[in-house]
Amino acid sequence: MAHRSEEDFWLAVALEPENLELRRVFGDWLLERGNRWGEFIELELAKSPSAESAVRKAELLATFGTSWLPRGVRDCIDRGRVGWLHGFPSSLRITSRPGAEAVRLHPVWTLVHELWAPPTALLGHCEQLRALFDIEPADLHGLPVERQANLERLGVVIGSAPVDFSPFRLTGLRHLTLSPQWGAQNPRDAAGWYDDPPLYNEPWQLRPAALRWLWSAPLWRQLSTLSLEVGWVSPDFFAELQQVELHVDALRLLPARQGSPASWALSLKATRPGRYTSLEIEAGEDRTDVQDLTALLSGLPASTFERLVLPPHVSKSLAGLRCFQGAELLRR
Repeated sequence: MAHRSEEDFWLAVALEPENLELRRVFGDWLLERGNRWGEFIELELAKSPSAESAVRKAELLATFGTSWLPRGVRDCIDRGRVGWLHGFPSSLRITSRPGAEAVRLHPVWTLVHELWAPPTALLGHCEQLRALFDIEPADLHGLPVERQANLERLGVVIGSAPVDFSPFRLTGLRHLTLSPQWGAQNPRDAAGWYDDPPLYNEPWQLRPAALRWLWSAPLWRQLSTLSLEVGWVSPDFFAELQQVELHVDALRLLPARQGSPASWALSLKATRPGRYTSLEIEAGEDRTDVQDLTALLSGLPASTFERLVLPPHVSKSLAGLRCFQGAELLRR
């Protein structure tokens, strides 16, 4: 193919996504025309990346970044949350579904590995898709059957009814995230998520019993990580969780209020068969994170956990709670 334009190269790379040499040729072509995207591609494909090259890549992305994307594509995505791989976009978050549908035939979608909130009509063009988030179960019908098995991570928004994953060929799925429909008029419409006290602006909680449909589904046994977006986690959650037959390597709890993620999260892991006895805490620099965590964990029985993993900046005093009595303390 004679590459006489950027569009020619986009199409050529989409047809041969594993051909890194073609990307390198495109990078040289861009540099000859003074386009700094060429430098970025060159740095991305370097066999021996350095700390200096990482800094330079960050500078290029901050200065130019989304200007390298086709105009119609950059107008329908969150420009501040684009992931890149081998010089091309690999992770995109849709902010305008009509806008994404309008440019669904552009080769950029062929190269995307991770996609957030896409319109169903777009999914048929995402040949390299490995992760799909913020969709309703019915949207999966838009993903061709032969590509469903390629999904490794999936984030589903669920409502009041159990989700039936059986119509889909999700044999490669290992990481599942479940989120409630935060926009529902009645918070009780979201399966398992409820507001307590019953005020609409209060955080929602989740009871493990509400996910019996998942614990009993064949899909449950193939997962390695299950992430649950919750408004709040009560001590009762951990007690109820002991009644569930555990299979996943890690159960992540992602606190959120009306769909806005908090700056802390909990990851439960099994240190012995059948029980999540290791707790890994993620927290931001906000001191209220530790206050929230202390309020949650102080209600748990003594010696609930055998191992606690904390980030370096979180005070060791958190390990003094009775639920960590006798627990091994590690720093991540």
